[in-house]
Amino acid sequence: ENEEQLKEQIRESVKREAEIQVEREKREKIVAELESAVGEMILPPTALAQETQKELRHIANSVVKSEADAEQFKKDVEKHKKEAEEKAKAKLHKLFIMKRIADKENISVSESEIEQQIKGMSGYYGLKAADLRKIMEENGGLDDLHMDMLVAKVTDFLIENSAA
Repeated sequence: ENEEQLKEQIRESVKREAEIQVEREKREKIVAELESAVGEMILPPTALAQETQKELRHIANSVVKSEADAEQFKKDVEKHKKEAEEKAKAKLHKLFIMKRIADKENISVSESEIEQQIKGMSGYYGLKAADLRKIMEENGGLDDLHMDMLVAKVTDFLIENSAA
């Protein structure tokens, strides 16, 4: 009895994972097609510099785990800067396209939606929602959350209105 339930739970879990993967690929494909159709764009230098710094910090945080890693990171800093700038360009390109669509289609993220998202995240991180919000306000995470939610809404809109 329990073994059958376990097998069924595993089957359901695998099925759900496959569905999530298909949905993720569909979302990535439609956004990639849109970005490709728009082509190159001139990005504001200040925004690019800020986003590049953010990406460089992200790379450093993922690479540097020891003193030796820190030394290696310093040796490869130019390579990391180039990688960070490429990631920043791609991210801003996508954000500007999505923001433009959001403006045209009157798609927005409300304060209550942000609060709801923070509440959900706070449980995951084991923090009070107010504490998580304060941390996010201090480190710029609130702006990132807002943009992530807006991009998700625009992507949903694109999927709903595509022929795919």
